[in-house]
Amino acid sequence: MIPVNHGVALLTPNRLAPGGRLVIGIPTPSSITHHFRLTPLPTQLASNIPSGTETVPDNPSLRYSPSPLDLEFTSTQPSSIALASVRSSSLSSRRTFRFPRLASALSESSFTRIESELVASGLRAAIYIDRRDRDLPHLSQLADEIIRLTDAEVLPLIESRLCPIADLDGNGRVVILLSSELVRLSPSEQLAAVPLKGMTWSEDFSRTSPRGNASDVVYLHPHLKIDAGLKSLLLHELAHAATFSRALDKSRSAAATPPDWISEGLAHLAETWENADSSNWHSRLVAFEHSPGDAPLFVDSYSRSGLWRHPPSRGAVISFFQWLERSTPADLISQWFAASTLDLAGLERLLGVPREDLFRRWSVDSARTWSAPLHLDSPQASLPLRGAAFLVLDVPASSIAVTGWKLELSSETDTELGIKQAA
Repeated sequence: MIPVNHGVALLTPNRLAPGGRLVIGIPTPSSITHHFRLTPLPTQLASNIPSGTETVPDNPSLRYSPSPLDLEFTSTQPSSIALASVRSSSLSSRRTFRFPRLASALSESSFTRIESELVASGLRAAIYIDRRDRDLPHLSQLADEIIRLTDAEVLPLIESRLCPIADLDGNGRVVILLSSELVRLSPSEQLAAVPLKGMTWSEDFSRTSPRGNASDVVYLHPHLKIDAGLKSLLLHELAHAATFSRALDKSRSAAATPPDWISEGLAHLAETWENADSSNWHSRLVAFEHSPGDAPLFVDSYSRSGLWRHPPSRGAVISFFQWLERSTPADLISQWFAASTLDLAGLERLLGVPREDLFRRWSVDSARTWSAPLHLDSPQASLPLRGAAFLVLDVPASSIAVTGWKLELSSETDTELGIKQAA
């Protein structure tokens, strides 16, 4: 930790050695973009640092320690989640669904109606098709494979590691609606051009919302390929369904739907469970590693922050949750999901580690494996950090002649900037 006084921090050689890497991050849930500049210090300035500006001794307790995290963690069986359901063997042959188009405001004009009909059913899943898409030639094979994957592989994994999916409509099965209406689901014209393969909407998982369908329904595009990516997509969307079902558990005092970054992080992590396919997350992880400063981690609402399906920020949660699963006890995710709150405060309580330390350890672990996109070999232009994000900079051996570096933040607020050097 480096003190930042009136927007300025001084990094002297005992903290910043040539040949290492510098990680600069601000672990705040804020969406504010911070700008900073790094410039080399002249010898006379470095030798006359004012008392109290950069005289804090190195604290061994804040040094980097490799994964796994040194945590005390008592494993208990996750508490069961009581979700009232009515099992019925009968399935409606036709159903009508309200479908959102996610405009800036969800008015009645931003919904459309989908008339659908039943095309296949299994023990745990029922497939409905938008009647406008019912003549697709591969529909029967796609529906059969979705039923097989959902019944035999995906639901057992999701419900054993997270929680049962609530049966809101009482038909005994998760409803999967195939509709090309997904192409019109976007808060902007720019993102509308990016194909959307699936969606699970929190409003559907409510018994009282006037917007949703009061149904355990997942939406998929009918032109999906029957390949390894299909299982990844089902794992992702049904993890969302479990997360939204959790909020229906009345035995909890605070079983609210978690913030978007946790919901998406869990869904992307579920894609890795007993599944080698990385088609839905690898490119986002690459985007994050190329632009970590533009990839805030703690985002409560992606759409309100203008980050809906934003590859770098989505990659940040993928990176964090994969790191969390590698670095903590095996049943941490199940324990967190069963805890009183599925939020950052709940994770802090469970691990006994403040968010600042979690953010720091994750960012430093990331820095050890990356090819750093920035180099500390010359004065830097103003560099941005968007919200809870970090940057990785190489400190080349040629900087050995530099007596120190001056870091200037764009804000005047006295704070503690999370600065850590990775070996």
